Amino acid sequence: MKIRKKTPDAHHHGNLREAVLAAAMSLLRQRQTPSFNLREIAKMTGVGHSAVYRHFASKDALLADIAARGFAELAQIQGREMDLAGDDPWERLIAAGLVYVNFARTNRAAYIVMFDPTMRERWTELENVRTALDTSFGQFARTIVACQTAGLLPAAPLEILTSILWSAGHGLAQLLGSGHLNWLQSSAIGEDQFVSIAIHVSCEALRAPGSRPWLELPPSLAPATRGP
Repeated sequence: MKIRKKTPDAHHHGNLREAVLAAAMSLLRQRQTPSFNLREIAKMTGVGHSAVYRHFASKDALLADIAARGFAELAQIQGREMDLAGDDPWERLIAAGLVYVNFARTNRAAYIVMFDPTMRERWTELENVRTALDTSFGQFARTIVACQTAGLLPAAPLEILTSILWSAGHGLAQLLGSGHLNWLQSSAIGEDQFVSIAIHVSCEALRAPGSRPWLELPPSLAPATRGP
């Protein structure tokens, strides 16, 4: 008598949690908004919706997991790139800005959840999300303070400088993610160089008077390559 081997399903082998997260990320990339429910996720993963609830008590719990992972990954990449930039606080500041925008470009699904305006207050209430978020923004804030100490940034309130630089990076990330800067893909400058220039210019605009010369834009940024 031939014995049939049972194929282990994702739930029984502990893979369902990751499968649910993968399905949610797929829908986020498709829809650019967390407009799905757990029943959709269950259907995509081939299980009953009750199985999904064993891992995530609600949609908010699923989104919280995505946000916590996203902020933790952002903090890890940010820390690594800042260390590679060396001890110069200015170069570390530039590295932090570049990481933020490039993370949003390559991790769009997580970024959508991390900065969903409807979930902002919720994230501060959840310890796992708040801890990851504080680590990421704490690194950024400490770098700004280091630049102030070195005389590279003005002695303005930290909240103001942090908010200005964050706004610049976040705005750029949003425009790139929403397709408003798609013209860059066929331009001579390209997205990567544009992001680099934008981050440098944003930081240079706040540089303390007399600390360093203004950034020289590369010749490739000719009038013909500018957007409408």
